[in-house]
Amino acid sequence: GGEEFAFLLPETGLQEAERVAERLREGVSCDPAEMDDGDRVWIAASFGVAALREGMKGFTKLVEEADAALYAAKRQGKDRVIRH
Repeated sequence: GGEEFAFLLPETGLQEAERVAERLREGVSCDPAEMDDGDRVWIAASFGVAALREGMKGFTKLVEEADAALYAAKRQGKDRVIRH
């Protein structure tokens, strides 16, 4: 459940991309969203991080690896960052 987005971070290594994803995750989940009726909803975000490696042809494999990491994060309880 939920929406999926891809962020491309050119000239960014895997560890730095993981840090960026963690900052985004923390920013999304730090405060509840207040609804029009006054109810509060906590939002969680899961991230899968992968890096383009030498020998990868195109972005298909990169997206597959990021997607696999994303689903691993969801299986492990959501609201987390997993890198491939």
